Amino acid sequence: YMKTIRGILFVIFLFEGVTKLLSLDFQVTFFTNWGYSLSFMYIIGALEVLGAIGLLIKPLRLLANIGLIGIMIGALYTHLSSGDAIQMMVLAVVASVLLVIHLSKYLKARKTSLAK
Repeated sequence: YMKTIRGILFVIFLFEGVTKLLSLDFQVTFFTNWGYSLSFMYIIGALEVLGAIGLLIKPLRLLANIGLIGIMIGALYTHLSSGDAIQMMVLAVVASVLLVIHLSKYLKARKTSLAK
C-alpha cells in the first residue's frame, strides 16, 4: 500500500520536475503566465526531482515528503490565485492528498516502531 503510493508520487514528481528542467513549452508558458521567472521554474523542477528520489530513500523519506508538501502548497496557491481552471489543479490536488496520506502513514508506522 505504502509502496504503491510512493511509486505514484515518484512518477508524478519525477515527471513534473523533468518537464520543468527540460523547459518544455507548456511549463515555460505556465510559469511565465503566473509571473514567475524561469530560474524559479528550474529550482522547483530540481526540488521535485530530488523530492521524488528522496521518497525512495528511507532516511530521506520524511524530509522529502515535507518538502514536497511545501511545494504543493505553493502550487495550489498559485493555481487558486491565478484563477486557473479546476482541470489544471487536479494533479496538484491528487499529489497533495497522496503526500498527506503517505506522511500520516509514515509517522504512524514510525510511532509504532518506536513504541516497541
